[in-house]
This record gives sequence, C-alpha cells and structure tokens, in this order.
Amino acid sequence: MYTLEDSKKIMMPAAIYAGVTLFCAVFSIIYNIFAHGVHSPYMTWLFVWPLILGVAVEIVAGIIRQKTDAGRVADIAECIYNSGVAALTVSSMLRGIMDIAGTGSVYQVWMLYAGTVMAAAGAVIFAVAVLAGKSNGSRKYNQRLIRDKQN
Repeated sequence: MYTLEDSKKIMMPAAIYAGVTLFCAVFSIIYNIFAHGVHSPYMTWLFVWPLILGVAVEIVAGIIRQKTDAGRVADIAECIYNSGVAALTVSSMLRGIMDIAGTGSVYQVWMLYAGTVMAAAGAVIFAVAVLAGKSNGSRKYNQRLIRDKQN
C-alpha cells in the first residue's frame, strides 16, 4: 500500500522534469519568433528530450524503486542518467541555436555522444541495482508487506 509520502517521492523528479519541459517549450517558441524565419528541428523539438527521457522514465523508475530495495547504487545511477538527459537537452538547444545562426561546432556533437553514453550507463546501472535488490529478497518491500499485514 502506498502512502502520500511515497507518491510524493515518485512524482517529485517527474514534476521537475515537467517544469524543464515547459521551459524548453517556451524557450523554443520565443527563440523561433526572433529567428528571422529560420527554423531548426533541434530547437523545435527541444522539449521532447526532458518529456520522454525525463517525465516518463522518472515515473516508471520511481514506481520500480518503491517496489525494490535498489539502494544507494540506484541513487548514483539516477544522477548519471539525469546528467545524460541534461547533456542531451543542452546539446539539442545548442545545435538548434547553431543551425539558426548558420554555423556549427564539433563540441555539440561530443556533448550529444557524452549525453547518450551517460543516459545509457545510468539506465544500465539502475537496472542492475534493481535486479540485485530483487535478488536480495527486496527487504524494503517485504518489510512494508509485513507492516501492512500487522495493521
């Protein structure tokens, strides 16, 4: 049984990503207004990175964390993953700005690669931590079941 505190822990990272998604959408709209008719798909679809990789994944990860005993390793994996999503979002923003300005940079491409590697590594480490937590008998989940049965 989930409590209100549990649902807040699940929804807080997703709410933060929803705010970032809104910021990216507004930034993209305003930037395109002043772009003198030049558009970039990287800027137009900037909000998709935090929406799909942020909001959706954080909701699923939060639910999984409540049901397993993933521990500190999952926290570190989540930080690595969030850094990857941030790098992908900033990389897309920079690419959109550079496309509109008519220039380019190799550093933006490296940021895209680094963000992809960090997001993938964070997801893999999180999955391993969750599987290890399940193999340990999911102490937190079992303790919650015992506590609920006693009440």
